[in-house]
Amino acid sequence: MNKPTLSLAAAALLAQATAISAAPEITVYGKVNVTLNNVDQELVDLSDPEAVAIDEWQLNSNASRLGVKGKHAINENLNAIFQLEYEVFIDDGADSENNALKQRNIYAGLQGEFGTVIAGKHDTPLKLAQGKIDRFGDLKFGDIKNILSGEDRVSNIIMYTTPIMNGFSATAAIVPGEDTQGEKDGVADGSSVSLNYKNQFVTAALARNDDINFADTTRLAAEITSNDVKVGLILQSAEESEGSSEEDSFVISAAINVPNDFIVKAQYSFADTSGVNENLVEIDIEASQMAFGVDKKLDKNNTLFAYYSNIESESGDNISLDDSTFAIGYELKF
Repeated sequence: MNKPTLSLAAAALLAQATAISAAPEITVYGKVNVTLNNVDQELVDLSDPEAVAIDEWQLNSNASRLGVKGKHAINENLNAIFQLEYEVFIDDGADSENNALKQRNIYAGLQGEFGTVIAGKHDTPLKLAQGKIDRFGDLKFGDIKNILSGEDRVSNIIMYTTPIMNGFSATAAIVPGEDTQGEKDGVADGSSVSLNYKNQFVTAALARNDDINFADTTRLAAEITSNDVKVGLILQSAEESEGSSEEDSFVISAAINVPNDFIVKAQYSFADTSGVNENLVEIDIEASQMAFGVDKKLDKNNTLFAYYSNIESESGDNISLDDSTFAIGYELKF
């Protein structure tokens, strides 16, 4: 090979290598979670002798999702990042509004030594603060969102997360008031912040929402890991931004790894809500949730599981709810 040809070949290889290094890193991922539930629901109104009851079998898709995320190096100190994640409905093919896809966390942003900035639709820092303390997240009657406020995924959010320093990090988010029909017009009408800590044994966070989903919420969350045991606790206080109703609540959960790749889980949640809401309606509700389950890990990405969950609530107007389910399920992550 002569020198001109060799030079051209070297230049071509260099150009190809440069193009490859500049190409964005793109990952397609997803999760399929489907359960067969026996569902028993009862509504009892002591002023009405006829109780509303449902007792049936259901096939449920539990926040099954499909997503694409990526990173592109702008330079050696700055990356562009994005994520497009949608819920898909394995059971019905669409949700109750006939949508085949439903937005989950979707954003674009920048990442560097300064931290990470994103904008789009995303879980608030307060919701993220609970980590994996909710052992039955996304499952019917199992998710703590059935009991606690604050489990919010917010549109039009701008969020910044600091780098991790000695196990500590912080996240702050603002939400403009564009969806309030003119009631609010500021750049930060809603806000959410969290201070986070993590090491090998402890994960903890203190978080605060102001005027997120019409509520002001403070949450303390902590999880301790020791060998094959994980124990989590959430303590929370919330009040309506425009009313006087208040919620005091807590969650305690545990997960134990046992031989042959089984995980035994248990969880209890409680919320006491009282006061007068923004519509001047008096509220007095006590609600509790308990759940038990077992997972069988087939491999890193495949899990068989079964669980039982029950939610009971009583209000001051002699109305009570008793909802329960037993389910067997399968989860595939890819």
